[in-house]
Amino acid sequence: MFTKKVVVAYNDTDLSNDVLDYVHEILEMHAEIELDIVYAYEHPLENPSPFQRNYDDGAPEMLAYAEQIIQKAKNRFVDLPNHVEGFVYDTGPAAAILSHAHDHHADLIVIGNRGTRGLRELVSSVSRTIQTKSHIPVLTFPKFVQEEFEEEYHK
Repeated sequence: MFTKKVVVAYNDTDLSNDVLDYVHEILEMHAEIELDIVYAYEHPLENPSPFQRNYDDGAPEMLAYAEQIIQKAKNRFVDLPNHVEGFVYDTGPAAAILSHAHDHHADLIVIGNRGTRGLRELVSSVSRTIQTKSHIPVLTFPKFVQEEFEEEYHK
């Protein structure tokens, strides 16, 4: 098999749920592959300015929400014999995914790509950052937009 451990970036969007469906199909065929599902959120700064007191008060709720998201993702794989774990990080998504993949000896990272272009892609794309900084293969799952497909291929 080409991989033993896969890391999937997950954020409970339609795109990341499509990615989980795709990975589920792969795991159905290969019970030996382990799956790590990673959810990352950026923890708010404590008192970033004198006008924003108690800005950090939402941290416990953010963590609880993140844990619910991970459990929801893990539940999609209960029908499979594969070893599936979920991880929550309170740091930037790209850094969390790359560090996790390295620390847990992953062979492949799977991530969705919203399809941003131009300057926005270079500045804010998590998938682009992971593609350029990863030392292991990255499978990027593009957002499929039916309207764009029809415009491009049905002219």
